[in-house]
Amino acid sequence: MRVEEVIPMKRIRKSLPKTMDAIQSRLGRIGTGVADREQGVAAAIASTATGVGAAVGLALLVLVANAGTADLAGEPLHIATADGLRAAVLAVAAGIAAMVGVAMTLPRAKR
Repeated sequence: MRVEEVIPMKRIRKSLPKTMDAIQSRLGRIGTGVADREQGVAAAIASTATGVGAAVGLALLVLVANAGTADLAGEPLHIATADGLRAAVLAVAAGIAAMVGVAMTLPRAKR
């Protein structure tokens, strides 16, 4: 089975610019409703939260990916690593699905 059969790369490449625009527009609104003199603090909090979230998320993914690889070597280690990586990818997919579900329940902003 080829990667292209599992991961729809053409669709991902097509939708990535839209996704990045959406993320940047959300980040651009962090300071909305914050006093001008507190804009730096709002940006610092958002930046720190993003960095901490990325670090904790990566640590958890490494933990999931390496689970079950202790005291293994050779072919069993390769198999356990592949299984761990599969579990980590599924954990990311589940997290994304959960966040989409949460986002769908949030009320829309009135314009």
